[in-house]
Formats: sequence, structure tokens, C-alpha cells
Amino acid sequence: RMDTDLRHQIHRGCRWHPHWFLQTSYPPYPVYQYTGVDMSENPDVTIQIEDAYWEHRDAAVVFKRIDHRNGDVRYIYHGNDGTSTPWNDTAQLNFMLQEVREAVLQTILHVARLFPIIRFDAAMTLAKKHYQRLWFPKPGEGGAIPSRAEHGMTKTEFDNAFPLEFWREVVDRIAKEVPDTLLLAEAFWLMEGYFVRTLGMHRVYNSAFMNMLKDEDNANYRLTIKNVLEFSPEILKRFVNFMNNPDEDTAIAQFGKDDKYFGIAMMMVTMPGLPMFGHGQIEGFTEKYGMEYRRAYHDEPPDKELIRRHEHEIFPLMKRRHLFSGSVNFALYDFVTPDGYVDENVFAYSNMNNGEKTLILYNNAYNTTEGYINLSTAINIAESDEKVLKQKSLAEAMEIDGASNSFYTFRDHRTKLAYLRSGKQIAEEGLHFKLSGYQYYAFINFRQITDYDGSWARLHERLNYQGVFNIDLTYKEMILEPVLIPFKELFNKDLFDKDINHIEIKNKIVTFLTSVSEYKMIEIDLKIIADEILLKIQQIPTLKELDKLHKEFPEFKNILNNVIKNYSNLIPVLYLFHIIKYMENGYNKNKQLVLYEELLLQKTSSNILNDIYNNYDMAENDSYLVKILSTYSQPRPLLKYDDYSGFIAQGISDGKLAPYLKINRHNGTDWYNKEQLERLIIILTMLGIMENNGNIETSQTILSSAHKILNLSELSEYRLDKLLHLMESNK
Repeated sequence: RMDTDLRHQIHRGCRWHPHWFLQTSYPPYPVYQYTGVDMSENPDVTIQIEDAYWEHRDAAVVFKRIDHRNGDVRYIYHGNDGTSTPWNDTAQLNFMLQEVREAVLQTILHVARLFPIIRFDAAMTLAKKHYQRLWFPKPGEGGAIPSRAEHGMTKTEFDNAFPLEFWREVVDRIAKEVPDTLLLAEAFWLMEGYFVRTLGMHRVYNSAFMNMLKDEDNANYRLTIKNVLEFSPEILKRFVNFMNNPDEDTAIAQFGKDDKYFGIAMMMVTMPGLPMFGHGQIEGFTEKYGMEYRRAYHDEPPDKELIRRHEHEIFPLMKRRHLFSGSVNFALYDFVTPDGYVDENVFAYSNMNNGEKTLILYNNAYNTTEGYINLSTAINIAESDEKVLKQKSLAEAMEIDGASNSFYTFRDHRTKLAYLRSGKQIAEEGLHFKLSGYQYYAFINFRQITDYDGSWARLHERLNYQGVFNIDLTYKEMILEPVLIPFKELFNKDLFDKDINHIEIKNKIVTFLTSVSEYKMIEIDLKIIADEILLKIQQIPTLKELDKLHKEFPEFKNILNNVIKNYSNLIPVLYLFHIIKYMENGYNKNKQLVLYEELLLQKTSSNILNDIYNNYDMAENDSYLVKILSTYSQPRPLLKYDDYSGFIAQGISDGKLAPYLKINRHNGTDWYNKEQLERLIIILTMLGIMENNGNIETSQTILSSAHKILNLSELSEYRLDKLLHLMESNK
């Protein structure tokens, strides 16, 4: 609707107000020929573009207009920014005429009443400075557009005819008559600051962002930001930053697909202002988008890896735009190398919103660099027209508490690593970083910690500036070392590489339980619990005993073969189960699992089982199963079919077995993992055999129950509802 209205206004202008346009009564160049198609919709008027346009040889600076009613012939200038060929689908209005300026302004007001946002294409061409340069060049200047030198004017003459900046008039009239309209200007030629600062435009396209960062003209772009901060930081949030637009090469052509692209894309979404993605940028399209295209010429599939990196690195930051879009708390820092020089290739800046802090660093160069940030560039903090410049320390800009017992944790968005730093050290020295070529850090989730007992200082020293995936878990592991170290002595990979020495094991059990008692400050009879654990460990069947059962019950050879095949991966989980079960029973009268998770024994067990299995998924599953089995442990072992089916049904019903069986829904049906159910049955079978001390009759019952469940599993086709139905109907 907006485009239609504008075209209609221009068409009316050409028809009824031909004097509104820049023109001559003769062609600027005698070689111009106009014998082609009549472009006019009005039979009284003929409009013709120069022949070379149709023959793809050239583009003339004017088109021909013939008024058949009076024989008037005019040559009207096409729009032109002086950088390339004229825009042959436009006619250049003469903004030296007050009536023209008012007519265009009225059109803008009309559109503003229909739409909340208006974008002004190539708005810089109507700034007085460039309008004169293009169309009425000063005497002695050749002019940017061919044939316009003869229409030159002095600055005084030009100012008399064109006294006010047109865009200033637009902004003021919009503010008065349609105040809720957002005005967005395209302004190149380093006019961005002028359009915001002087002309009052609400948003302006920041072409310097694209061009300077593409060319790695980093010093000048940092200077651009510094100049804005020294004038008014609020201007920064009016910039629209982008990496391509329809007039430029694609983002892929300019920045590639690798770390440089993502470093600059990260800057685009973390700088104050408004980020703008170009057509096909996220998909990685290489065909340049043309607004006149009815369809793409190339059939390009989206680049899945490029999209994945956007989803992982860029989109989550966009969801945190409240941290980045404002400029009140924005600060830009000098990245100082060990030699004392400022590395202009590094962009380092911080921002805050409602106490949430963020810190960004990006090295827009191929070379690796190292240095620290501690002092911002000058910022105008004046609340009036008088300029007051101030440089802020990193601690001041980010409101860091520099007390000796103050520590801060923060996370790098890309790597997900969390870091711990001393508030005192930040206040005194700033922060030190090493950045490889095109590497960036986007630090978020800042959190202050007060160290009351020196434990965080101890962790800070231990980490030695290295990142970890979970800082709180790492801290807890350090605090729990008095328990976890003896636990690792009791349960580790080396233990199962040789015959178990039961006397040595008992001593390790007592040492471990003693550490638990001291940590929890609970007194129990350690000897009784240690004897119970050791007794159960001694009951773990040997391969010889399993072979005996194999010969005794050939009808169950499949399940026994499976047990024997997985023997080495079954012993550790059985061993672990009895340690945890009797420890929990000894320390918790209600027999609900507490210490296994509270003391990080489950996580530690998972890591140890991974060392043994060399299979992280199996280790995670088995350490979780120990928790489930300990929670559901009954006074007697699972022997009969009803015991097995009841245990499985209850675990599915309350959801506790769902993670182990990897239950998932697809097309409205719940499915479970075949291998996980089989391993569950094998472990339950081994526990039952251990409990019955080799009794042949009981072993037969156990194997029969397990065999029946596995047969029903095959019949269920691994559908959960079908398995539950079969187990219930076969009781």
C-alpha cells in the first residue's frame, strides 16, 4: 500500500507538475536516443528511457517526457547517488522548491497515518550537503553526476533556496502530527551519526558496521564508537547494524561461513541498537537478493551447519537483547597487550540492564593476541548540553564489588564454560584474556559470591583461571573431597582388574563410612554396615558358578549366555549397588535415598563406571539404576514373575524407570528401549542369584521369571502399553 501510494504521487507529479522535477529542455548528451517503449500510463504524455538501457549498453542520466497537448519536451533526471549508474526506474524531484518539499512531506504524513514504521531508502541523498554535491555542485567542483556542473551554485545561493534540512522538517512534523511513527533511514557515506544527532532520525542503518568490520578496518570502527560515546552514548542505540542488504554482496560473500562471520554476527546482536539479518543470511544463500526478482534464479538448499551454529551461538543471545540493546550502561574498553599497546583489532565492551551484566570480547583479525581490559574509553556522562567525559574502570562500569572476600562467576555463552574471578583482582587489575584469530567471548550470567570461610578463594586458586561446566558442582566436589576420596578408593576401575581382596575392601568400606559419619555428624555402628556390605560383595557369583547354572538349565541358555557375555560389565554395578543400599539403610531410618545424590556419589559413580565401561551412556544409566534399585529395595529379592512384573509396572507408573528404559513418544505411542529392558532384567537376575546363595530351585524360579519377561518384551514389539498389558494378563 505504501509503495502504491508513493508511485501514485510521483505519477501525479509527472502528469500535473512536471516542473517539480530536475530537468533540462535538451538532452545533456547529443548521443542519447529515445525510440523505445512508451512507459507512460497517460495517453497525453509519452515517457521514454534512453535506448542504451534496453540494449544493456548504458544508463542515461535523464529520460524524455513529451506532452502531446502542447508539444512540450523535457528531459528529466533519474534519481542518482553518483556512485554508479542512474536509477532508471525513478525521477529526481527538485527539493529546491518549497512546494516539492511540502508535497513529499504530506505524502510521508499520509503513509505515517497508515503504518507505524517508515523506512527511507537512500535518505543521505537528501541531506543538504549531498543534495548540493549531487545536483548543484559548488563552482569549480565537477559534480558527482554527469552534466550537473553547469547547474552549480554557491553555498549561500543553495542555502537561500534550501534553507532547512528536509529530514529535520520531517522528524519535527511527524513528532507533532503522527507521534507514534518510527522513522528508519538508510544513510551511508558516514552520515549515520549526523542523521541521529542532528536530524533526529529514530533509527539509521549503520553501514560502517558492515564495511569496516568486513575490511578489518578495526581501528577506525573503534574510533567511530568512541566518537559516539564522547558525543552522546544514546546515539548508539539508534543504529541498525547489519552484515548485508539488497544493495550489497551477500553476507556469505563478504564474511564467509566460519569464525569471522559468527564473531561479527555475535557483535551485531550484542551491540546497542537494532540487529538486522539480510535475506538468506541465516540459510547461507550465495545468490544476491534483488527486490525486483519474482523468484530466486538458483535453487540453493539451506546450509544446515550454518543454521545449526546460528541456533547454538546467535539466536540465544537474541533472546537476551534486553542486556544489549540499551546504551546507558555501555562501555568500550582498550585491550592492552603485555607491551602496553592497545590492540585495535579487539572489540571489548560491557553492558548492564537491571543488574544483569554482560561482557563481550571479539578479535577481528587472523592473529592471536593477548592482553587485559581495565579502563574504558571516554564516555560523555553529562545530563545537560555541556560535555562531561569520563573513563570508567571495568569494576566501576560493571558495578563489581572489589572487597577481598567478593568473587564473581560468569559463563561463556559459546563454550558453556563457567569462570570464577576475584572481585578484588578485577578492581585492581581488570581481566586478562588470550584470543585466537576471530575468537569471541560472550560472558553472561554474572553472579556475585561472598566468601565467608575462604573456600571460594581456595577454589579460585585451584582452578587457576580455567573454566568448568558447572562452577557450583565443582565447588561442591571440592567441599565433599573428604568423602569422595575414600569412596574412590573403595570403588574404582583398578579394583576390578584383579581378584578382590576382601580384607582390604572391608578396611576401605570402614574408612569410607567413617568419612560419611564425620561429614554428616551421625554416629552409627560402622562395623555392622561394613560386614553387611562385605557379605553381599562376597556373594557376587563367579563365572564358574554361572557356568554351572548354564549346564543345569539349558532351557534358559539365552539369558545365561547374555549374563556371562556381560559379566565384566555387571560386577561393578552389583558391587556399587550393595555399597549404596546398605549405606543408605544405615544412615536413613526411613530408607529413602538421600546420601547417594547429596554427597555426589551418583555423579562420581557415573564417572567411575565410564572409566570401566568406556561407555558414558551405559555408565549414566547404571548409576541411575542403582538409585532406583536402592529406592525400591524390598525385604526379599525379586524372584518370581510377579516380583519382576510388579517392579517394572510400578517403576513405569511413577515415572522413575522412564529415564532408564528411555521411554519416548512417537506418533502418539510410547516406546521403550529393548536393550535397556534386557539389561535391567539381567541385573535383577544377578541380584536374585546372589541373594539365594546358589540354591538351584530358587535359581530356576528366577531364571524362569526373567525368561518370561523377555519373551513378553519381544511380543510387545517394544510398545510400552502392550508390554504392561501382556505382563498383567500373564500373572
